Amino acid sequence: MKVRCVDQSVRLRLRKSDIAQLLETGRVQVQLKGPGNFSLTYLLQMDEGEGLRCSQQGTELRFFLPATEIIQWAHSNEVGIERTLSTASEDFHFLLEKDFPCKDRPDEDKADFFTELSDEAPTNC
Repeated sequence: MKVRCVDQSVRLRLRKSDIAQLLETGRVQVQLKGPGNFSLTYLLQMDEGEGLRCSQQGTELRFFLPATEIIQWAHSNEVGIERTLSTASEDFHFLLEKDFPCKDRPDEDKADFFTELSDEAPTNC
């Protein structure tokens, strides 16, 4: 899973293997480890609730989406799920996307990417 955070937004890009794990276990995560005890975990989890929910436990950021929505998205040609949550100060933007190979990395192994949807692919990595 790739994570990109900019301002009040987060984008999660999942490869085929990430989606398979999400469908099998109900969750997928990536952990960023740095020097010393630095650690930050991004977790996407299916749940039975409605809409997008977010929470934080220590150094773990959790994003919850309805299982029915994720299952439908995973089995379709739909590239992304986009949601906005209103907060007291400003809106928070969430985007979940199927991952595509980067156009500027021709030697990259493309087997785990959604090359079959390349006409729909975002233009940047």
